[in-house]
Amino acid sequence: MATPSTPGILMPASGETGIRNVIQFLMSAFSGSPGYQESQWQIATDSGFTAIVVDTELREPDDWEIGEQWFDCHIGYHRLGQGTLHYARCRYRNTSEEVSAWSATVAFTTETKVTPAIWSEAA
Repeated sequence: MATPSTPGILMPASGETGIRNVIQFLMSAFSGSPGYQESQWQIATDSGFTAIVVDTELREPDDWEIGEQWFDCHIGYHRLGQGTLHYARCRYRNTSEEVSAWSATVAFTTETKVTPAIWSEAA
């Protein structure tokens, strides 16, 4: 049996800024034997991942609670905070319960929400 290959993060690009709405995180395809079982994403506000704001834990796709699919994860903007630098990483587990190493970390910044002006027409 072989440990699953380490995934790579395809989205967002490291250094990306102004991310808003539903953020899509995309990892590279699984490779290894035996087959794919679960994925995990962690998003933190520090590069050491001591201040984790999202942790999907190692779950099978049918059990995930926040809209993930096999190799991607959709996180609502409201879960991450405005104008904040975040760090993301991911990993795989195979059907033999072996876990890959964490991917390389990517850093990204969410958009700073601008409060729209309220306009009214003079009577």
